[in-house]
Amino acid sequence: MIRLLSAVVALLWASQFAFGAMLTCIVEGSDDRFLLYPEQRIYRSPGFEIYALMGGMTVATVARSDLRFNRITQLNLLPQPDSVQWFEGQCYRSEDKFERSPAREVKPDNH
Repeated sequence: MIRLLSAVVALLWASQFAFGAMLTCIVEGSDDRFLLYPEQRIYRSPGFEIYALMGGMTVATVARSDLRFNRITQLNLLPQPDSVQWFEGQCYRSEDKFERSPAREVKPDNH
């Protein structure tokens, strides 16, 4: 059983590199972050990748050269549709997100 579990973990780890690593993306001018998973990728070219989120209501395009992104969301769920939301920023592969993204210092509450 342990060998089977080890084989499954090894296969999942290897598949991350076969299908692309998870990306952590930081919205420019904000502390907002979001994740892009390999299974969300719907198109890949030599220059960029396109990801579909929220059932296709959000689309993110990531440049493969520098991992800069543009993300657009159009929520037409309400009788009066929301305006289009446009974000841009920088993504990092999951293996180096902790090296590049600054950690926030959390001070203990003295109450």
